[in-house]
Amino acid sequence: MRERLGPDSVRAGLLFQRFEQTADGVRAHFLDRSNGHPAVEDADVLVGADGIDSAVRTQLHPDESPPTWNGVHMWRGVAHHPHVLDGRSIVVAGGTPGAKFVAYPIEDPTSADSDTLVNWVLELRHRSGHEPSAPPPEGTGRRVTAAEARAGLSSWQLPWIDLTTLAERSSAIFEYPMLDRDPLPRWSFGRSRSSATPHTRCSPWA
Repeated sequence: MRERLGPDSVRAGLLFQRFEQTADGVRAHFLDRSNGHPAVEDADVLVGADGIDSAVRTQLHPDESPPTWNGVHMWRGVAHHPHVLDGRSIVVAGGTPGAKFVAYPIEDPTSADSDTLVNWVLELRHRSGHEPSAPPPEGTGRRVTAAEARAGLSSWQLPWIDLTTLAERSSAIFEYPMLDRDPLPRWSFGRSRSSATPHTRCSPWA
């Protein structure tokens, strides 16, 4: 992406804090995580695509209720795994929230000799009969041990993928609640807007 857009077009490590509209654009304020210093960017348009707990959305809609939780947790991990079928295949097993496994490559299989970096997600229902509610009090990002992951994956038998290998090779496995938000009456306010995120599953990287 940097090769196509230029070296200064993509900046990482900035935590969004607030914005204000100016006479001819919008000004966004960030915290530079690398050094703790404030950073400011001026642009023509600001689009907030910063996840289920979007700070841009909160500033645009300060009275919005918290996201709701459907009682499903997601365990997410990344691991090197032998090619599944042609190395470009996506695995989707199960069909209902709380009983689903998904895995897909996030690395070009032609660049790897035998193993490809695979992102995987296992959905587990917290308890039966759970009604939509506020997010769980323990929050997001609990670290799941490899032993716990193996136990959770033990009931799945998939011929194309070694689930034990995925669990053991994942450098870190984290748990996130499956959250959602109601649609907003409007997304845009002048030069600023919050991206639509209906049925948002998580925001682990925000």
